[in-house]
Amino acid sequence: AAMHFGLWPSVLLISAVSNSNLGVGGTPLFVRGLAGIAIGLVGVGLLSGFQVQTASPPLATLVSIAGIFCVGWLFALHAYIQSKRFVAGHKLLEAQKFALEESSTELKQARVSADTANQSKSIYLANMSHELRTPLNAIIGYSELLAEEAGDNGQVDLIPDLEKIHVAGKHLLGMINDVLDLSKIESGKMELSLEKLPVDALIGGVIDTIEPLVHKQGNKLILDAGELGSMITDVTKLRQVLINLLGNASKFTQNGTIYLRVRRESVGARGWLLFAVEDTGIGITPAQQEKLFEPFAQADASTRGKYGGTGLGLALSRRFSELLGGEIRLESVPGEGSTFTVRVPANARAPSGRPAEGPSTAESAVMPAYAALGHTILIVDDDDAGSEMMGRVLAREGFHTVRASGGEEGLRLARELHPDLILLDVLMPNADGWTVLAELKADPALADLPVVMISVMHDKTLGFAVGAAEYLVKPVKRENLLLTVEKYLGLGSERPILVVDDDPTTRSMLRRVLERQGWKVVEAANGTEGLARVDAVRPALVLLDLMMPQMGGFAFLAELNDRRLLDVALPVVVLTAKELTRDEQEILAGYAHQVIQKGSYTGHQLEREVRRALQARWQASRP
Repeated sequence: AAMHFGLWPSVLLISAVSNSNLGVGGTPLFVRGLAGIAIGLVGVGLLSGFQVQTASPPLATLVSIAGIFCVGWLFALHAYIQSKRFVAGHKLLEAQKFALEESSTELKQARVSADTANQSKSIYLANMSHELRTPLNAIIGYSELLAEEAGDNGQVDLIPDLEKIHVAGKHLLGMINDVLDLSKIESGKMELSLEKLPVDALIGGVIDTIEPLVHKQGNKLILDAGELGSMITDVTKLRQVLINLLGNASKFTQNGTIYLRVRRESVGARGWLLFAVEDTGIGITPAQQEKLFEPFAQADASTRGKYGGTGLGLALSRRFSELLGGEIRLESVPGEGSTFTVRVPANARAPSGRPAEGPSTAESAVMPAYAALGHTILIVDDDDAGSEMMGRVLAREGFHTVRASGGEEGLRLARELHPDLILLDVLMPNADGWTVLAELKADPALADLPVVMISVMHDKTLGFAVGAAEYLVKPVKRENLLLTVEKYLGLGSERPILVVDDDPTTRSMLRRVLERQGWKVVEAANGTEGLARVDAVRPALVLLDLMMPQMGGFAFLAELNDRRLLDVALPVVVLTAKELTRDEQEILAGYAHQVIQKGSYTGHQLEREVRRALQARWQASRP
């Protein structure tokens, strides 16, 4: 155009094309357009021999001008369309931004609502826990108390029914605890309470708990453990996992063998403990294994119908293991048995990063409770195995024991040692228990010694008639033996025990349990009344509930602390149905001698804890 048409139209055309390129594509397209024009100029020049004609006919000029308008129009149209697209895109972005802000607001509101609902749920569960556990505590406590009284009164036909009530109450309490634990795990509010303890002590406690269930099914429990040392873990949760697994093994195995194999291993610099529970029971199919660890899931409907259960035990066991930093593995062959292996770190780490706490109660319990008193107990029994068992039980509590294998030797040692208490078997060769008891009571120097008769025969009335302080029937349970020994060694107090609880049924039940052991009891319905009773009677010990009207347990403890009464001079044992947070546990650790969950203790265990607290106060008061 520049060489063969008019110069002016050509310049306009080139300017229009270049400006359009610049407007649509910016500098890059403008430069490429100029390059294209230059290439076209050279190409046309080569074809025409670079002959320039500055004059052009009118038609060519019109065509050139029309081309200018067409090019300009096309590029203007393109720019218009792009502009509309830009405006539409901007509006779309604005709409999306508004929708995003609206969604963000809704999410914030939903989160606030969820947090509120979660808080309400936590409050509801805490209240429900208290409201359910409090009457269950009374049901469990009264059924146990009535069973003992029925036995004392010779109404043995009532005992099986009372035991059924007791078992049903414990079962219901266990279900409530499982549901609450699962809820806390799912809401992320389950906390670890790390303690250091010997692994042997943990295993021993688990076996003592589970052995009655194992033997009830005709099974045999075999422990296979090496050198295990100590570990730092949440003792309560790991103990519950092992009890759940051993309980399931017992339930699904009859007249078989259950193995508990415990090993310690190291992977890198970290130590691990493996607890394998192996049984010879019914086994689990691969299809059943897929859903076995889900909440409320069981192998199938027939399993639930035949063996019962809620399906929460394994779900909680897996979650507790994961919370401890470990896992559970399952191997099973249908018809041959199953093996559940729990693998947890030897030194668990709290999610909050808090350091592990000091020795647990399990570890500190290794220190004998009564070692400082120097009590001597004479055991007179021709059964070496039985007397050795009683001696070991008492020695673990710090009592000094001396054993005699017959009546004559027992009389000689009684005169030589003048023991604080005598445990006397009835059926022995030569001089039987009745003969020994008669000679003891006939000797002025020994007549005041408390003598506890132990026999396989139910001659309690005769025993009391001839001067026995107490009569125990073999086999003697460990806690019954210790409770009796503590009772007749005078490890009590002349001052009353104060029971502070807003539930009158619970107060009445605790009063009856304590008064059966000879303690005086005063009651208070809340913290305010409790403080008034403390001022009036100066109790030897306080049994305290936490959730009460007017003044709750924490306020009561704080007031005692302000008065400088909260020490060994006034031990406090907390009995509560409340779900305690870590902070609340730490507060109570500084105030209370012991914290016991309502429904989780027997009457004998409560009596022993009371005696321990009183003994700690007595020892602290000695010069």
